[in-house]
Amino acid sequence: MHFVSLPSSLAFLSNIHTLCLHRCQLDDIAIIGDLKQLRVLSFANSYIVELPRQIEELTRLKLLDVSDCSKLKMIPASALSKLSLLEALYMSNSFDQWEADGIRNQGNASLAELEYLSHLMTLEIQILDAKILPKRLFSNGLQSYRILIGDGWDWNGNYETSRMLKLKLKTSIHSEYGLRVMEVRFCPNMEAIVVDDEDSNEEVVEFNQLRSLTLDGLPHLRSFRSKMKKAPPGIESRHKQILTADEPAFEEFVSEESSLFNRMVSFPNLEDLQLVSVTCEKIWHDQLSATYSNLKSLTVMRCDNLKYLFTTSIVKSLLQLKTLHIEDCSSLEEIILTEEIIEEEDERVNKIIFPKLDVLWLWGLPNLIRFCSGYQIEFQSLRDLYIVGCGALMCLVPSVPHTDMMAKQVYTETNHNTEIQSLFNEMVAFSNLENLNLREMNDMKSVWHSQFAADSFCKLKSLKISYCSKLMTVFPSNVLERFQRLEELNVRYCNSLQEIYQLEGFNVIEAFELRKLSIDSLPSLKHVWRKDPQGVFTFQNLKSVEVANCDVLKNLFPASVAEGLLQLEKLSIIECGVEEIVAKPEDVEPAPYYCFKTEEFLPRDTDF
Repeated sequence: MHFVSLPSSLAFLSNIHTLCLHRCQLDDIAIIGDLKQLRVLSFANSYIVELPRQIEELTRLKLLDVSDCSKLKMIPASALSKLSLLEALYMSNSFDQWEADGIRNQGNASLAELEYLSHLMTLEIQILDAKILPKRLFSNGLQSYRILIGDGWDWNGNYETSRMLKLKLKTSIHSEYGLRVMEVRFCPNMEAIVVDDEDSNEEVVEFNQLRSLTLDGLPHLRSFRSKMKKAPPGIESRHKQILTADEPAFEEFVSEESSLFNRMVSFPNLEDLQLVSVTCEKIWHDQLSATYSNLKSLTVMRCDNLKYLFTTSIVKSLLQLKTLHIEDCSSLEEIILTEEIIEEEDERVNKIIFPKLDVLWLWGLPNLIRFCSGYQIEFQSLRDLYIVGCGALMCLVPSVPHTDMMAKQVYTETNHNTEIQSLFNEMVAFSNLENLNLREMNDMKSVWHSQFAADSFCKLKSLKISYCSKLMTVFPSNVLERFQRLEELNVRYCNSLQEIYQLEGFNVIEAFELRKLSIDSLPSLKHVWRKDPQGVFTFQNLKSVEVANCDVLKNLFPASVAEGLLQLEKLSIIECGVEEIVAKPEDVEPAPYYCFKTEEFLPRDTDF
């Protein structure tokens, strides 16, 4: 049906809520501006070149459908932004002449207008040029969408998913307005992000402007970029498509890749990478290096097929890395895989340096047996280290080099039976570490080796140890001097722990800066200080001491330590076997007098 103009009598339908003009040829439809009660307006499959300015008067409109209006070339600027109650906008195979600039009063509509549609839940749209995408394009409430970015797309076909985003790229993206943030989440059937035709060239796809990439909830993802094996019947092959939705036919024709990121994709300016619930067997191709040289933050969570995170060649290029968070990766055995024979006489070859890494989280990694082996690791800037739920980890960096995973496992099992390994040794350096948290380290028997790299742990301020069932001593006497700056010590639920400070064989007077001591649920603890340091070690800054559930602890302070506790403000002793708070000094008569300026004193029945 052809309307040169809509009949004027239409204006009398002032209370009409729904108007559908399908498969019509429409010229002048300005009169619809009088239908201010409209909730639904559809021109689907109609021949229409321009929407009238009067459409902005329909402020109660909730659904606008101009799908399959292939001749629609003009929507007045700022008109869409006035439809503030709009919940559904259908523009498939329709208008795609979006302006690049923000909202104006002249020309065509811009994508920025959609930011004002805060109630929008359903959207079908095509955008020819990815460069004009605004930073905050869609409302957070968007629930159903079909969005095509790039030219040459075909809207025909049956789509079984209600959420589809397709982006067609050129080989490289050089524009300063290029894609900066990419998030792909909860697409259970997706196997690849970038898909090439079987006979396409193998040029590197460069995401030059991408700064942040998140891949989350993609249980079948094998590779970021892969080739099609074949095109399903009736579907035209497409070149370099980015598919961020779950299409059931997709997994039948995408080839498998051994690494998530291969040599055919590049992120030269990527700063933040988050991988969550991605089941690839390895993240990077073994020879990748410079394409990730700007990476600052890496988070890997619930990636249960990973056995290692980096190879040595990859990790040596991550000089800008500041945060590394690895959590709940059940198969991870080591962080850095040694991939080549180490030339021990060349110190530059067998050292890996993290110059800017500030925070390291190793959390819930039950099969982790080492960070690396054979290489010296230097954390020049690390301030916060958390190792939690790594029950098999006994030595962070073993000193013996190995070249394959099987040999490493044999080495570890052998050394379990021949010597007590320490978590930290001379192979790893922490010159600026301030906070250390060790929790649920079931096989760890010793924290500190007798030999350290120079300056390691000298700046440590806070140490928290809990649920380490085989640990027997916190500070052996041969390492104690390194921890003078420690301000807070918290030790809990370590069933085998017998002593905190082992004091033996010192002649030089050392002052410790410890201010808060908290120990709880240590059923085997016999000594906080094993022997009276006789003034060689002093703890004059100690302000708070909390002790609870230490059944075999008979006394708390050696006499010389108690004499120096002039700053003590809080002393709490609960459910302990303590018989005397200050141990009686040997060969001293009469017993000395102690003065504590405590503001809070909570002992059970004990004697001084």
